[in-house]
Amino acid sequence: LEAAPAGIVRLDLRPFLRSLVESLAQAFPAARLRLDFDPATNSAAREGERSAAAQPEATPQAAARAAADATPAAEAQAGAAAEARPAAEARALGDTFVASADPERTRRAVTNLVENAVKHGGRSAVAIKLRLRALPGTVELAVSDDGEGVGEEDLPRLFEPFFRGDRARGRGGSGLGLAIVRRLMETQGGSARAARGAAGGLEVTLGFSKADADG
Repeated sequence: LEAAPAGIVRLDLRPFLRSLVESLAQAFPAARLRLDFDPATNSAAREGERSAAAQPEATPQAAARAAADATPAAEAQAGAAAEARPAAEARALGDTFVASADPERTRRAVTNLVENAVKHGGRSAVAIKLRLRALPGTVELAVSDDGEGVGEEDLPRLFEPFFRGDRARGRGGSGLGLAIVRRLMETQGGSARAARGAAGGLEVTLGFSKADADG
């Protein structure tokens, strides 16, 4: 069997991206960043939340009542109730967003895409949406913005080193940003493709191989 590239691990992209988006929001305060998940996956998460809701209530009052009982069983029940909701959500999602990926290369690829959107979006308060979805054997992250986008004729060349479309000229940069993104993805067994986004800007989709269930 061919060995996996160095740095590849089982990476749950859901918490990883949540943390990364928080950091990027601080680095690019003018940008409006939003992280979404596939609606079908959200349904699974909501089902997990409903299951957790059937557990004993996890409120400060409930915890106080349990503590007042002064029994080990009551204290254990209060602690379990407080953790029920996130644990149930994690069970509902399972390995849905667990990919075979390199955390550092993934972080750099996503950061480059956000920086590219801010630089070439045409305005400082560009809205950037990151949408994660699971497909058979693949986890995809689509990063789109509502900026000026690129011409249809430029799409096939966006990942070429030093290529800069007409709309990008005069805004600085080396023309290497998207080429680096594709390289970062390919060296971890992934992919990158570009298209016109629904909001009129650019959408770049990163594809990751789904991790094997047995690790």
